Amino acid sequence: MRALGFLLASTLLLAVAGCGGSDKETTKDASAGDTAQDSVQADQVADQTPGEDKVADKDEGSDAQPDTVTPPLPLRVGVARTAITPEFEPYTDTNGNNHWDEGEPFEDLNDNDQYDSLYVGGFGLRTPTGVHDDLWASSIAIEVKGELFILTSLDLLGLSMKRVNAIKSAVEKQIPAGHNWSSERMVIASTHTHQGPDTMGVFGPNSGPGWDEGYLSFVVETSIANALEAVENLQPATLWVTSASDTLELIRDIDPPEIFDPYVGILQARDMEGKVLATLLSIANHPEACWGDNTLISSDYVHFLREATEKEIGGQTMFFAGALGLMQTPATIGEPGFERAEYVGQTYAQKVLEALENAEQIDLATVTSKPEYFKVKVVLENPELYIGVAGDIAEGYSDYLYREEEPPCDMFGCLDLPIFIWRLGDQLTLLTFPGELTPELIVGGIVTPPDYEGDFPDAPAEPHVLDHVKTKYRFIIGLADSATGYYYPKMTFDPGVTYGQHHGAGPNAAMTMMTAVVEKLQSINALFE
Repeated sequence: MRALGFLLASTLLLAVAGCGGSDKETTKDASAGDTAQDSVQADQVADQTPGEDKVADKDEGSDAQPDTVTPPLPLRVGVARTAITPEFEPYTDTNGNNHWDEGEPFEDLNDNDQYDSLYVGGFGLRTPTGVHDDLWASSIAIEVKGELFILTSLDLLGLSMKRVNAIKSAVEKQIPAGHNWSSERMVIASTHTHQGPDTMGVFGPNSGPGWDEGYLSFVVETSIANALEAVENLQPATLWVTSASDTLELIRDIDPPEIFDPYVGILQARDMEGKVLATLLSIANHPEACWGDNTLISSDYVHFLREATEKEIGGQTMFFAGALGLMQTPATIGEPGFERAEYVGQTYAQKVLEALENAEQIDLATVTSKPEYFKVKVVLENPELYIGVAGDIAEGYSDYLYREEEPPCDMFGCLDLPIFIWRLGDQLTLLTFPGELTPELIVGGIVTPPDYEGDFPDAPAEPHVLDHVKTKYRFIIGLADSATGYYYPKMTFDPGVTYGQHHGAGPNAAMTMMTAVVEKLQSINALFE
């Protein structure tokens, strides 16, 4: 927070460090797949009993030595959730313009006789008047045959490479010895709520930075503790996967052409008694049902989605943004606000719960786990974004922007952006992107918009993901390990019509990104042939 400066941050961090893995006190038995699980669990419990070494049989007096090597457990999972709700000074918005003005009454929490707050990310200039629901850092640690992975979901607009790398570096230094893990095996993604603080910097006053150092530092420290807590909570578990797709009624595309990805990726972890530990969801729909007149801090429809699923099946529900770019947003169901957010969230929850009735277990005793982390050199062509990055208005990228003497990085420079792909046998491909992709880059159907008057009507179509995913299920995570704006087909480039294209690297970025991703997918898939 600005002058208030998160005076209680250190106290809060000490408190949350000892919190449990979920904000719920009790869980309910999972209703999906319990019967099918019984025979599997009996075998796995025997195989996954912690601390029991298998010893070779030997006769008394024999020279044979006991086998003291314990094979790694097929799967262990740990979860944790910690609040990252900001502190600020509430005010009364007497003129109804959604931000504080001189003379409007406020709660002077630190007695310094000045208004101390932060800015809300999206829909113009807004400052928060209160909190509707808490924002959360949620982590799941997944150890597959001794190899550890960490996925963290943050209720944020986005998080820069600078902050992501700070979290990963600290976790790498503090993670207990004995874990087969590196920072490349950690994904930190933002839910992209537009009802939380401006953590990206582009929604401040007078074209200035909107990000707040005190809050970002608090998020970093809390996320470190949250990830380590998830690792500490590792226990034998099973993984289940499924999907839902009957969600078109909840989405609209406000930037032509109209193309949707209604697919909901669903990955669930259960303990050895069948109780839900975590349910991970990938949804291609902006968390902005509350729209632009809301001044209460919230995770938007994600709050109601989590609340409904956790009430029904327990555990910790984690939201990840899918291909929600330009511009997948909640359908106009009722008036914008929390009533719409509740409907969208609860309807998604209903679809998820129905899909979980037919979830499939991932057989990690036999499956091959193939993770790949790599970086893609993306050229910054957009002068507006360059100004924001170089001036640190778009927070946390200036140290990663570099120039080269030869094209294409000789003008505004380039960024090396992270991608993570994880294939689990023939059942699941998990794929991350460092920004907001349009859905056609995932599902295909790339065309020019109606009445297109842009510069590139004959540009070749970028390769799309679904042509190269060879598993039954997919799980897309956007705004992962970075938040570098929109990626869209070049043949749709027309920033005079599509305002959001001002917030992207440029018209060639998607081709660069998708070509690299497809090449990597092909090399990974070849290992399974």
